[in-house]
Amino acid sequence: MRRLFKWTFRIVVLLVLLTVAVIIFRNSIAKFVVEWQLADETGMETKIGKLEIGISSSMIRIENLKLKNTKEFGSSTFLDIPEIYVEYDRDALAVGKFHATKARFTMTEVSIVKNQAGQTNIYKLAEHIEKKHRNKKRKEPEFKGVDSLQLTLGKARYIDLQKPSNNYEFNFYLQNETVPNVKSERDLTGVIMLAVIRNMTAGGIQQKPSSSFFQDPQGTIDKTKQYLDLLIPPKKAKKTNQVVLPIIRKK
Repeated sequence: MRRLFKWTFRIVVLLVLLTVAVIIFRNSIAKFVVEWQLADETGMETKIGKLEIGISSSMIRIENLKLKNTKEFGSSTFLDIPEIYVEYDRDALAVGKFHATKARFTMTEVSIVKNQAGQTNIYKLAEHIEKKHRNKKRKEPEFKGVDSLQLTLGKARYIDLQKPSNNYEFNFYLQNETVPNVKSERDLTGVIMLAVIRNMTAGGIQQKPSSSFFQDPQGTIDKTKQYLDLLIPPKKAKKTNQVVLPIIRKK
């Protein structure tokens, strides 16, 4: 009896120490887990500068997240995201629903690369993720929207490893753009499109006659549509490397 009490006490002490360690080092542990999970899900080298998880508040902040393209796509930076900040509803998450009350997303760079075989990294990434989830029975939380999203987007690069003369760099010129009531990723398309055009024409960052918009307005709009559709493919689009222009819905 005495031995049973002794070992039970030791187990309790060990559990308390482990719990304290998890609380103290939760951010470092979570950072390692998230890096590993993202690398496994995307097939890309993943680095996170800092990850912070709130205890008293329902908050997650990720700083300096970088994903690197695989060798077949030049090993360049795929995504450079200085900050992702999310305040979420714990009660909704407890019943399998994800609802964010407030979010910030800052992206300085994204690179869309076409390899020597004519495939793009975006579609290769989608195939990889689909393959990873094909046999998984784990149910993902249902997305219930973001009440308020603060969006900052820098530039997108298109890199053609077959024909470098096709390389193109596009600036979104979005700085702390507030997007209310986001219900799906496709809801962002029209908002980003209109914000980019507004910033280029009505007192935005690049209000110059030499800007791409003033030189070729329709071409600039088409390029914006192409990048948005590459980054946020239509749900019903067939698997193809061709660009499908999205329909901008009028409100």
